[in-house]
Amino acid sequence: ARSSGVAAVGAVVDLYERVPKEPVRLELAAAAMLRGTVLAGDGAAVAGARLSLVLTGDWFGPVGTTTSDDAGHFAFDSLPPAVFASPANIEVTAAGFVLHNHQVPAEVCAVEQRIELERAIVLRGRVIDAEGHPVAGADVTSPTAPRYAVTEDDGRFALGGIQVDKSEEPETFVVVQSEEHAWKRVDVSADAIAAGDLGEIVVDPGTPL
Repeated sequence: ARSSGVAAVGAVVDLYERVPKEPVRLELAAAAMLRGTVLAGDGAAVAGARLSLVLTGDWFGPVGTTTSDDAGHFAFDSLPPAVFASPANIEVTAAGFVLHNHQVPAEVCAVEQRIELERAIVLRGRVIDAEGHPVAGADVTSPTAPRYAVTEDDGRFALGGIQVDKSEEPETFVVVQSEEHAWKRVDVSADAIAAGDLGEIVVDPGTPL
């Protein structure tokens, strides 16, 4: 049986028994709810964020997923109360933001959760050949980016979703690959990460990998 605000329960009934020997009694337990809001660092609501709830204590394992609405609100409803006997983690992913893990201590299911996401970095630049001509159609990738970028006709690109640890000296690199040029690795400095600009990247003639 299921009702709003209660945990799901079930009972086994013998359908071949015309008159049950005893009345069927169902006891409904109050369900737990975990709700909150997903915000950017500037306080703007983050819509469409995907949230995955996983228990991390004595009770361990995935519980469910949900998505934030236009106001950034989310809710995990009709959860068995026992799941909050242990702490939990909410993994939050959203386009344009760094992957975030939000820790939820035990016994706080009634507390509104406020989750702030850090905007991911966008690295821009321009790929040219040794003669200064733009290189179009080159792939630009990074191990810290979930996707790759392709250079436009003027050689420019924007590689989004760069995720680096800003608590330490940030570091990453990009790799440029083109059908008519040798591949090139470019180490990205902390200053370039802060500026989001790699400037011009020169690739040499050669055979790509």
